[in-house]
Amino acid sequence: MIYSKHIIARLNVKGSRLIKVVRFEGLRVLGEPCEAAKKYAKDGADELLYIDSVDSLYGITGLKELLKRTCWKY
Repeated sequence: MIYSKHIIARLNVKGSRLIKVVRFEGLRVLGEPCEAAKKYAKDGADELLYIDSVDSLYGITGLKELLKRTCWKY
């Protein structure tokens, strides 16, 4: 049996920004999620996984718009 690698890039988002959790205490803004998705796709990622870190707690999500913007980049 032959196994192959499957690369899944995980992108944490808050609103319209790409974020990173710092020591479970705070958030650091890294930039634009669409640009990061483009870079991961160029580097060979098979899938992109968006994690909405905050907005879903309040019943508001912008992931649909973010996905539209990401798809239009290609």
